[in-house]
Amino acid sequence: MVVTRHRNNLPVINMTFHRGEGDVNRVISADAKILKIWDKNNGDLFAAIEGSADINDVCAIDGSGLMFCAAEQKRVQTYYVPALGPAPKWCSFIDSITEELEEEAPNIYADYKFITKEELEKLGLSKMLGTQYLRAYMHGYFINMKLYNKVCFC
Repeated sequence: MVVTRHRNNLPVINMTFHRGEGDVNRVISADAKILKIWDKNNGDLFAAIEGSADINDVCAIDGSGLMFCAAEQKRVQTYYVPALGPAPKWCSFIDSITEELEEEAPNIYADYKFITKEELEKLGLSKMLGTQYLRAYMHGYFINMKLYNKVCFC
């Protein structure tokens, strides 16, 4: 048995199993503020999507990465997560749009390495917090690869 939490102190309004490609099975759950996709076997978070309005219901297309959210707004919120599966045949143009966006998107973090706060302390770089050399991101920092290599291999 796997137990996970949404951590919003809101009731879960929808939970469904999603059959992706092959043996990949995930659980999709939603409260009014966020839709989360979990690994069915170990409860690891795969993705989280925060809607632009309060979510009332979720419909995920099995074998596909396409999801629809009924929300407190006029239009249905539509999300596509290619890692869950390809677009359905009736809207396969989404896959080609996604491929075009991947080709055009610059990788702004190509010259950076992600490190946690613990790694930062081990390397003795805590004094660089707040400088241009570290970019805070989620639970750690991006550090320039040249600086990282200098510190690690000197």
